[in-house]
Order: sequence, then C-alpha cells, then structure tokens
Amino acid sequence: MTKEVKYFYGLILSGEQRFNIEGVDNSPEVYTVSYKDLSAVVSDAKQKIFDPNKKNVLAHQAVIAKVMEEHSIIPASFATIFSSKKDVQIFLQKIYSTAKDVLKKIDNKVEMGLKVVWKDEAFQKLVDVNEVNQLKTKINNAEEKQAYHLKMQLGELVQKIIEDNRSHYIDAIYQNLATKAAAARLNEIKDIKMVFNAAYLVEKKKVADFNLYVEKFLPVYQDSLNFIYSGPWPPYNFTTIKISVNQNEN
Repeated sequence: MTKEVKYFYGLILSGEQRFNIEGVDNSPEVYTVSYKDLSAVVSDAKQKIFDPNKKNVLAHQAVIAKVMEEHSIIPASFATIFSSKKDVQIFLQKIYSTAKDVLKKIDNKVEMGLKVVWKDEAFQKLVDVNEVNQLKTKINNAEEKQAYHLKMQLGELVQKIIEDNRSHYIDAIYQNLATKAAAARLNEIKDIKMVFNAAYLVEKKKVADFNLYVEKFLPVYQDSLNFIYSGPWPPYNFTTIKISVNQNEN
C-alpha cells in the first residue's frame, strides 16, 4: 500500500483550517498543519513525483488563489512535498521566526507584474544608427579574421545602445511606479527586446490605484513599447524563504 505524503502549497498565519477546494493529485481536501500560529497549507497525495502538466499546475495555483482570499501566504513551489505530518511540523518549528517576519512584511499585500517590451519597429529603429551601419559595412567588406573582431565590436555596440535605453526606461517607468508600491524588484531579462521585467508588492486596498498609475504610461509610450501587466499574484518575488522540492529531505 502506497504511503500518503503531504503536498505543500504555502505558509499562512492560522490555526487548524480546511479549505473548500480540491487539491493536486485529485485530493478531496486541503487543510492546515500547524505549529503555534504558523500553518502549512497541505493536501494528501499518493505520489512523490508530480508531472508539471496543465492540470496539476492549475490545481496548485487554484489552491493558492483560494487561500489568498482569506490569508497572506508565502507560496511554495510546485511539487513541494513532505513525507509526513510530523516532518511538516518540524519544518514549521525550524522556520517559525523567519516565516513570521516575512508574513508580517507581505500582510494584506499582493504581487503585480509588469513586463515592458520594445515593439519590433521601435527596436529596429533603436539599433539602426550610423555607427552600427558603418560597422556592418566594414564586416561585409572585411576578411574573415578581421570580420570576427568587427562582429565582436558590433555586438558590444548594440548591447551598449540597448542597455543605455533600458536604463532610461527603468528610471522613467520602473522607478516611478516603485514609489507607489510597498516594494519593487527587477527580475532577469531573457529576451533582448525586453526593456525590463518587474514585480511590485502592493497593498490589496491600493491595487486599483496602482492599476491607474500603470495605465498612465500606456499612451505616453504606445508607439514604442508594449506593456504586459498581470496580477494580483502571490508575492513570490518578495518572500525570502526558499522552500525547495522535498524540503524534508534536506
């Protein structure tokens, strides 16, 4: 007979509680395991390895969204499991003070995401300058060895142009919005056409106002930038506790 494990969704301040939602692995019940006033939101599961398919990921996110309706939550990563209730309680005892501090920081706050991306035409215009074009001409007319070094120069030049422009928009948009939030951070950029990828920690009661602040930038930059705005989300980027998969085995 397969031993049940505890699938873990996140941490909240609460006593014993049950949530009216189905968990991952078709678990019929989501509930809390507590140490003092710190609780882990969990459900029972019959497996230790979870496929990150659409059904499982959506179930994980749905539970966190449901819990967020009533509580501030430190969200756990997908497929985080503990072997037993006792292991959950031991973990809660170890991180009790740190978790309490983090939950105080994010209390009644949510995360809003903002990705700003250059439109294709604007990006092309950005790098279509005389100095770049002159280097391209040199490369086309150069011998192989010289062309290699010129291509290196071209890459460095284009990167500098992009970084200088990113800095401008970070000052004009990101920093401006950061003054309207409780906290803000820049995340990794994975696309050359992305200007910045930001997360903002916003009080729940101020989300509507923050939305309006973001909307004010849209007509200003409508010809050059696309804004990808999302949320509210659990505050993934503002929780300092990193809860890894199979935490109980660490």
